This record gives sequence, C-alpha cells and structure tokens, in this order.
Amino acid sequence: MKRAGWTRAMHRPNRGRLWSATFMSALMPITRDVCSRQYFNRWANHEQSAKLDGDLYKSTEKKMEAMQNNGKLSWIEVQFAKTAVDTMIKARITLKWSYAMAF
Repeated sequence: MKRAGWTRAMHRPNRGRLWSATFMSALMPITRDVCSRQYFNRWANHEQSAKLDGDLYKSTEKKMEAMQNNGKLSWIEVQFAKTAVDTMIKARITLKWSYAMAF
C-alpha cells in the first residue's frame, strides 16, 4: 500500500544534505577570507584607538582639574574619571584580543 502524498524524493533525505555540504565547502574559503578581514579590521580599529589613549588621558586630566577649580568637587571626588578611563582602556584591550582569538 502506498500512502497518499508519498514521493520518491521523500525517501532520499541525504540528497539535499550532500548538495548543501558541497555548496558550503565551496563557500568556505570565501567565507573564511571575509571573516578574517572583518576580524582584522576590528582589531586594527582598536589598535588605532589605543594610540589615541594618550590624548584621552590628557583631556580627562584637564576636565578633572576644571571640576576641582570650580570648587564643587575635591581631588578624591574627581578620581572616578581616571578610574573610568583606565577601565575603558582595559576593556578595549580585552575586546581587541578577543577578535584575534575568534579568528
């Protein structure tokens, strides 16, 4: 007895998988190249940002002095800005090297 709607294509489930595997293996070098370029670009952007960290420290110090000179905050109260910049730089370094690990 045959079931209604049963076709021969349903009996061969691997046919689609083999095509997909062949297609994917053909795309693999292209995909790997695109991914590696994206990871490198992200890594390079963080490297460029790291070079500008000196300017960030200088501008943060100027803002800290301005907050102190206004008389509203003491030296110890403005140290949060320096801590925030240090934390951001450490996070940027971690993120930068995570791209290398992902590659």
